[in-house]
Amino acid sequence: MRKNKYNASKRECLQGHVHDSRKEAFRCNELHRMLENGEITDLKIQPRFLLIDPWRYLWRYERAVKYVADFSYRKDGILTVEDVKSEATKKDDLYIVKRKLFEERYCRDDKVIFFENAR
Repeated sequence: MRKNKYNASKRECLQGHVHDSRKEAFRCNELHRMLENGEITDLKIQPRFLLIDPWRYLWRYERAVKYVADFSYRKDGILTVEDVKSEATKKDDLYIVKRKLFEERYCRDDKVIFFENAR
């Protein structure tokens, strides 16, 4: 298996999705069990969220900035966006900025929760 920048091996979960780590694949299996048991709904793997709209500044065009989470699902009507992180990935500067931008844009009310799963 190929290693990522944090030295974690890509892993496949029981549903055939390829994940960036063993922990992420394990969590995917857990979430699929919860989906089958009716504990959650609307499970999505690697959902994308717009953080900054594309825009033009004088002569240059800036592309949109997007955030790709590990999972999203609904529990009790509330959208939960989840990332499985190790101690090393939690300290990544780009991740921290994108997490803060996500929370600023989407977590202003009680309809969206961001969950950083760091088992």
